[in-house]
Amino acid sequence: MSAEGQQSSETGSGKSAHHRIRLKGPWGARWLGAAEGTAPWAPAAGSADADEQPEQAPERRVQMPASWREVFGNIAGRARFTRRFHCPTGLGPGDQVFVVLDGFDGCGALRVDETTAGPLDSTAGRVAAIEITRLLSPACRLVVELELAEPPDDEHPGGLWGAVYLEIREGSGGPPAG
Repeated sequence: MSAEGQQSSETGSGKSAHHRIRLKGPWGARWLGAAEGTAPWAPAAGSADADEQPEQAPERRVQMPASWREVFGNIAGRARFTRRFHCPTGLGPGDQVFVVLDGFDGCGALRVDETTAGPLDSTAGRVAAIEITRLLSPACRLVVELELAEPPDDEHPGGLWGAVYLEIREGSGGPPAG
């Protein structure tokens, strides 16, 4: 699967460039369980999925950004979002790669393949940038697990409601452009 929407911009000094690769989709979204109440999906009576528990919910294909309500409905709970991507090419010494969530609600963790890259907590800010350079392999699986403690609302839409992208910072590294 290819990354989409590549952009680049020069920093104020003109010495380092930031390249962004937007990760629109396809993403997998899997419901892991309700915090309270019932699952936000209801299989048709008599279907093969009728006895399925929320923890066994099928993975859905979605495009990001997408609010929690758009994907799972108006319920609090836990979910996993996954997206495969290839390691960016042409990385040089000192280049750093970040996953940037440019708008999210919930608490959880971001992983690359099976390794945790960092925690996520929207109470500390609704934008996150987590450096993943050391975790890159030729083919990677990005995993974002989030828990939404309260049902989504207009102020807190939940999930990955902003753009998700890889940001490559060339040269000496440092924090991603924001």
